[in-house]
Amino acid sequence: MRRLFSSEKFRRKSVRTAAAAMFYEAGIANTNAEMGVLIYLSLLERRLELIADRGVLKKCLLTTGTTNSSNFIRLVRIQTQRVSRKLIERLGEVLATHVPATGENPNELPDMPRFELK
Repeated sequence: MRRLFSSEKFRRKSVRTAAAAMFYEAGIANTNAEMGVLIYLSLLERRLELIADRGVLKKCLLTTGTTNSSNFIRLVRIQTQRVSRKLIERLGEVLATHVPATGENPNELPDMPRFELK
């Protein structure tokens, strides 16, 4: 019922807010090199939100030639409207290529999915 009686704008903002909260609560925002990435899927709103930390955005902006982080994020969001395993695998490949876990940038957090019902 909630989905039926809420606007698209409200659902978009709700998912973004919940994703941002998870980004901080899960400690993704606290990685040393600011290389955290969160893929947040809301089943109720049927939306996916991608949040990348500053270090990831800087690296991806340099390698994609995009001059503006909001343009880069908008491109990613358009692609993530069609959620698929292949899309997430492709994102993993891009991150592994441009911001690999190395000695100076170790993988600080588990990569396994985390499920929460709220």
